[in-house]
Amino acid sequence: MKKVYAGFDFAKVILAFFVVAIHIHPFEGMNNPYLDYLNTYLFSMAVPFFFAMTGYLLFQKEGKLYEQSRRVRSYIWKTVKLYVFANILYLPATFVGFRIWSIEPQYRFKVFVNEFLFVGEHYLSWPFWYLLATIYGLLIIYLLLKCYVPAVGILLLGVVSYRFSDVLTYWISHMDTLSGWKLEVADLASQTVRSGRMFTSILFLAIGMILARAHKLKNVHCGIRLLAFLVVSAVYLLHPTGYVYMIGRPLMVFTGVWFLSSIQVQDCLLYHVLREFSLVLYVCHMLFQFIWTECTHNPSAGGWMPYWFAICGCVLITGIRVTRKKEWKRSREFAKSHSINVRI
Repeated sequence: MKKVYAGFDFAKVILAFFVVAIHIHPFEGMNNPYLDYLNTYLFSMAVPFFFAMTGYLLFQKEGKLYEQSRRVRSYIWKTVKLYVFANILYLPATFVGFRIWSIEPQYRFKVFVNEFLFVGEHYLSWPFWYLLATIYGLLIIYLLLKCYVPAVGILLLGVVSYRFSDVLTYWISHMDTLSGWKLEVADLASQTVRSGRMFTSILFLAIGMILARAHKLKNVHCGIRLLAFLVVSAVYLLHPTGYVYMIGRPLMVFTGVWFLSSIQVQDCLLYHVLREFSLVLYVCHMLFQFIWTECTHNPSAGGWMPYWFAICGCVLITGIRVTRKKEWKRSREFAKSHSINVRI
């Protein structure tokens, strides 16, 4: 039986809970600055970790780096299909958003296409910018691999794009202080990507890739990896400003994925369920939030009730999906054995 990265599977579930908390605001109305602090600096680390774990799993196979391009291309196509499916799933919420934001019917298609291609989100489908950023980030990495660019070169491009994302976000939020070409760039970005976050994926995907390819780092004891992660996390969370914020986030992801990759166990049903649940929770939680807001007639509903409503709904969907997959697998095995018996 093959081994799986159990640390990744458990982490993805926890991080998916963080994403749900970002969007549904379970602490709403508590007026606790510490809870707001968690939401701003800890929960926001979920997506960078998802990027890095994706990069690690894509590049863990042995062989030359450029030989991994086929796996990258396959994963891009898989993510594109998930992104399209998710957008179709959330179409009812998208149309409600058009009504809430008073977007005229003649402009709705243009707004939808712009958000689909550049922003990665519509009304209530906030999580899907991660999928679009993954597609664009991996597409750039794929092209670099085809040009035989080494891992260090991809990482350096990631650092540049990460820094550019911060600068672009700042420019967009301070357009009244800009002039010349900076104002033109900020104005174009505000009408398309709307922030610099779409440019962050390359760095974190590259971090996962570097960790997967660095064989010497894999020989370090898991206790040392955990200590490094705890130290970096403490420094970042205690002083998340300036250069500590800018450098601390990538370092926290690097040491975190480095530690999580050391936890490998024999595969079993539990880890399949965890993977299924984290995916369902990520994709569907805002769908249950949409149901909640429509039933309560409160578009900005937050708190523990809608939070756990979304969680329980996703648990139900996961149970149904896992059960159906097991039944499908049994039916295939039965059909295969029956076919063999007939031929005999």
